[in-house]
Amino acid sequence: MPSHNWLPGGRREIDAADWDSDRMNRRLKWLKRWHGFYQMVCYAEMTSHQFLNDQRTLQRVEFANGVTADFDLQRGLFCVQGVQGFTGDWEKPEKVE
Repeated sequence: MPSHNWLPGGRREIDAADWDSDRMNRRLKWLKRWHGFYQMVCYAEMTSHQFLNDQRTLQRVEFANGVTADFDLQRGLFCVQGVQGFTGDWEKPEKVE
């Protein structure tokens, strides 16, 4: 079976038989959400980057268009506000093998 490179997030091989699988649908949903984030911030000026704790594991970025994103690197969580598809609540990245 032919396979295809899955470049975002690292090189991965996807078997063509997996295109209509739940696994692939989860990946595509994840990529569509983050595509919306990147569309909102790609031309927006980053107005602030802050370390919110002494360990620098809690970080916030703010953009001129009102989008904010918090990242808790210690707990592996993120929170995005101002982008359709994100709730503004803390979330754990979906594991997309």
